[in-house]
Amino acid sequence: MWMERGLSENTLASYRNDLVKLLQWLEDNHYKCASISAMGLNEFQAYLVDKEYKQTSRARMLSALRRFFQYLHREKFVEMIPQHYLLALNYLNAYQKI
Repeated sequence: MWMERGLSENTLASYRNDLVKLLQWLEDNHYKCASISAMGLNEFQAYLVDKEYKQTSRARMLSALRRFFQYLHREKFVEMIPQHYLLALNYLNAYQKI
């Protein structure tokens, strides 16, 4: 899905790892990807902070999430990208810069 963007193999590997972390966290916390709320995304961000991921790693993870949700929409796995995904991801991105 990201190959057409010309991303490096290292970036692609990092994005894959980031999505695996998200999917594992979703399962561990009884969320479904298609129905995660803004609060759920906030909890995931708090988890990353608690695990002491660097700000740059968290920013990359949010970029991977944003691209993943856009992919789901583009490939018609979801009818539309819920606005709360984008708002929460934008908020979390701004929050982590503080």
